[in-house]
Amino acid sequence: MGEAKRRKETDPNYGKVAQKRPNEKRFKLNLDPRNISPTEMIIWAVLFGTTTAVFLGTYVWQ
Repeated sequence: MGEAKRRKETDPNYGKVAQKRPNEKRFKLNLDPRNISPTEMIIWAVLFGTTTAVFLGTYVWQ
C-alpha cells in the first residue's frame, strides 16, 4: 500500500488542502550602470569592440 493511500485512509482531507506557493523571485533585468564592476565594464567594451570590428571588417572586405 502506498503512502498516499495510507494517509488518505487516516485523513480524508489529505491532498485536498491548498498548499502555499513557493515565493520565487523572477529574473529582473537591472540595467543600472552603477551596479557594473570595472572588470565587467572592460569585458563588455572588449566584446563590443571586437564585434564592431568584425562587422566593419567584413563590410570593408566585401
